Amino acid sequence: MVTKSKGGKGAQEQRMRITLLFLLLLVIVAEAGVLEKVNKMGKKAVAGVQKGVSKVKAKISKKKTAKGEVEAE
Repeated sequence: MVTKSKGGKGAQEQRMRITLLFLLLLVIVAEAGVLEKVNKMGKKAVAGVQKGVSKVKAKISKKKTAKGEVEAE
């Protein structure tokens, strides 16, 4: 006859739950760090695009004034 130990299945389930919660916590912390990095990268990218757009606008306005057209803003 096979006998079960008192803490057998229940203890194993509890260990699994603790492990899963720990892994979930790790994922949440890692995701927060990744999101922070992505946010910083996104801000840099947006700033770069805005800078590029302003340069293009400046070139266009210079070309208009060089042709003798009135600059309108």
